[in-house]
Amino acid sequence: LIIKNERKAFRDNLKRIREHRGWEASQMADLLGIDMAEYLSLESRSNLPNTIQLIDFVKKLNVSLSDLIMSTK
Repeated sequence: LIIKNERKAFRDNLKRIREHRGWEASQMADLLGIDMAEYLSLESRSNLPNTIQLIDFVKKLNVSLSDLIMSTK
């Protein structure tokens, strides 16, 4: 259950960060250095990036790890 909640939180937070910055999904994918299909999979399905990718995303987005994986509710 914890992993399921983290996956949903990650998906919701990734989309929230992108929308807050006014970016298209393609812009986010480019910034993160992944292809569009992979980005859309992260934002729409219950996939989590691997640990290395997650650390890279935190750096590139200039957010904390908790900003990406913790529920805002």
